[in-house]
Amino acid sequence: MLDLFSGACGGWSLGMERAGFRTLAACEIDPWRRRVYGANFPHARLYDDVGALTATRLLADLGGRAPDVVCASPPCQDVSAANVRGRGLDGDRSGTGFDHALRLAAELRPRWLALENSPRLRTRGADRVLAGLEQIGYTPTPVVVGAWHAGLLHRRQRCWILAVTDTPRAGTAGWGSPGRWLEFAQTHAGAGHPADADEVGGPGRRRRAECGEEAGRQPAEPVRLPTHEERRRGRNGSDQLFPHDPPWVHAGEKLGRSLRGFDGVSDWLARACCSAFGDAVVPQISYAIGRAILKTEADLAAADERRIAA
Repeated sequence: MLDLFSGACGGWSLGMERAGFRTLAACEIDPWRRRVYGANFPHARLYDDVGALTATRLLADLGGRAPDVVCASPPCQDVSAANVRGRGLDGDRSGTGFDHALRLAAELRPRWLALENSPRLRTRGADRVLAGLEQIGYTPTPVVVGAWHAGLLHRRQRCWILAVTDTPRAGTAGWGSPGRWLEFAQTHAGAGHPADADEVGGPGRRRRAECGEEAGRQPAEPVRLPTHEERRRGRNGSDQLFPHDPPWVHAGEKLGRSLRGFDGVSDWLARACCSAFGDAVVPQISYAIGRAILKTEADLAAADERRIAA
């Protein structure tokens, strides 16, 4: 996979790698975020400016190995509801970010493209994104899913667009033999959590497990959807969505104040940490997306095998 606009936390990479994928490369323009991401994913090749990134450069740097999945979380400043004057995809940051994500998808032709952004994208440019995906040969499916749907203690509604194409890469006969996807997908899609398989995550996987296991751990219990009462309280601005919510999950400002309460934590670092949390993709959701992709490919490959056998 290729992780565009990765941020510091690397939520796309964390979830997808735990599902069984491997991050070949990532792109993040902010130097601080890029350094943090590089420490967490030392095996991924890093790029700074998505505008200067091309398929030719990527394939040359990666030895001709193209990603099967491109994940992208373009800047949301022009889309977010927090920006009451936001111009959506007419804004410089969000519009340019989505343009480059679709440009790279058109150049690289990955089998799957996964996009994430603010739920306000529904009224601030989703139609243009969906039309653009269809123009370059992808079939998109948009959905709004929040962190609370994954069993977490905060809402964090986000718009997710998962797109797939059957158009092969230029110069190839297809996406590889059914056996290739079947072998890969069956290895990971039906397996349990690959926490003890270093080869799945590559170099640094064990260290990341030791340092950040709690942050990326999948819920041990089945996901419990919020009750009607919990949804009502959340809409009415209750200070706690669930009875035992820690207060900081509802306000980044409170988190910033708590960070500044520790000795040695500067105001800059506190703001940077809060900003990084705000950029982050919930890894439980990207994990579910990765597993769904693998299951879909396994089902398609198995159907192809049956047709060939018949």
